[in-house]
Amino acid sequence: MMIVDRQPSARTIDALFKRARPNSLNLIRLVLAAAVIVWHSYAVLGLPKPETGVRELIGALPVNGFFAISGFLIFQSWVRRPSIRDFLVARIVRIYPAFWVCLIATAAFFAPLATLVQGENALAQLFSSDALSYVLKNSSLAMLQWRIGDSPSGIPFIDSWNASLWTLAWEFLCYLALLGLGLLGMARRKWILPTAFAISVLLNVLVALPTDLPEFVERAGRFSIFFFAGALVAQYSHAIMASWTLVLISLVTMIASAWIPVGHLILQAPATAIGLITLGGLFNPRWAELKNDISYGIYIYAFPVQQTLVVLGVMTLDVFSFSLVALLVTVPFAAASWFLVEKPALRLRKSLGYPTWFRRSNAPIP
Repeated sequence: MMIVDRQPSARTIDALFKRARPNSLNLIRLVLAAAVIVWHSYAVLGLPKPETGVRELIGALPVNGFFAISGFLIFQSWVRRPSIRDFLVARIVRIYPAFWVCLIATAAFFAPLATLVQGENALAQLFSSDALSYVLKNSSLAMLQWRIGDSPSGIPFIDSWNASLWTLAWEFLCYLALLGLGLLGMARRKWILPTAFAISVLLNVLVALPTDLPEFVERAGRFSIFFFAGALVAQYSHAIMASWTLVLISLVTMIASAWIPVGHLILQAPATAIGLITLGGLFNPRWAELKNDISYGIYIYAFPVQQTLVVLGVMTLDVFSFSLVALLVTVPFAAASWFLVEKPALRLRKSLGYPTWFRRSNAPIP
């Protein structure tokens, strides 16, 4: 039976996300991951990108939405269990194992398959030093090698086998930033998180100015403002009254701000965080809770799947048809990632406890 909150005016966001209540945040993240596939289809098919506003909506906003939801969830994780070891182990186990397997799958399956289809020596590709270095050089999350030898080749987008993975390093940096704020007493000193958000706003102001700033500053401003916006929603979730009107206003603001030429992230970040998180709490049928979360697998496997489809000749479809085919082909890889890698890793962490080199004290960090 579908359960959708019909009386949101009496509830805060905090009440919507009590542990016994279902929510649809995993479903929202799955939709965002699917939207990333649509955006990447333009590149892998060699098509011109859409106009600025649409480009922002399907190109940047889905990833930004991921960061906003992550900020909300990671803040809650720290507040529930403010322990350095627990926090780091949980984040590492959630991100790294599936990421490493994806690197190996790209070097051992996708690239050799493409090489074979193109009539070249797949075994030489598989056992090449470039295949090994692709896995080793990128294993830290920082993408230092995008191609594997001369692969991919003969297709419109030859710059990378997986152009999605670069954002994961920024995601982990946001985790570490929140950990630092937690150690400064973020849960007790309520001004710390708003100060961090204000700094991210300042970074976006600097980027909007006609100055020549490094790309690092632009990316730091972009990802931090969404991540800290989500964390702020979590910090003040007890005071934010959830309603469908709030969702509508937030999402309209989120979409409309895509057409603001400069500085739009300052408006878009809080609207995205409030809109998506409140929507996730209010839209809460049991089926939408998605206990098996394949959104991460969709995100990390979609691009090599798209590249391989192009190598196989699937290039005559329009963007949305190609995106749908890519999504359907990616789902088995994402499901395998969840059931064979991600879920066992989480289960193993819980059953075996934490590594001995983390066990210094059972007392939580204040």
